[in-house]
Order: sequence, then C-alpha cells, then structure tokens
Amino acid sequence: KTGEYIAILVQDQPWSNSSEQIDQLLQKLNNYVHFIEDGQLHRMYPGAVGQPIRLQLDCSAPPTGEAASLVKQAQTLLLERGISFAVNIIVSA
Repeated sequence: KTGEYIAILVQDQPWSNSSEQIDQLLQKLNNYVHFIEDGQLHRMYPGAVGQPIRLQLDCSAPPTGEAASLVKQAQTLLLERGISFAVNIIVSA
C-alpha cells in the first residue's frame, strides 16, 4: 500500500474527439478537481489528509487528438496543484 488516494474517471466510449466528448472529459476533470480542492474528499475519507492524490482516467485505448492534448495539459496543471493524473488502459479479456 502506498497511501495514495485514487479518484477514477471512466471513459467507456471509444475516442471520437467530438466537441461533446472533449467537453464531457473536461467537465469530469473539473468536477473531480472541485471535489478534491473544496475538501469533500477529506471529509468523506479522513485518511486521505496528507496523502498523495491521483486522478486516473480508465479507458480502453489511449486518448488521441484533442483528448490527448487535454490530458497532457491536465497532467501539468494538476501537478502544480499537487495532484497527479494518469491514464490507465483497460484491456478487456
């Protein structure tokens, strides 16, 4: 155990890079960041106080195009806030 708290975002549709899909991803990211930064995470999980926090995007394929750019921007901005952000590729059996 690392003590790291992970909030998982799920992208269950193939990457289309439509404006709707990009907007949805951005909204999900904003909602999770708000949940963390306004203290809701620590109120729900007091053990998370002082622990590393990671947002994780679970998807069946790596983001492409505009989605990949958004992920890279998010990684940089979140690190500045002390939150790591990773993409986790889920391979179905």
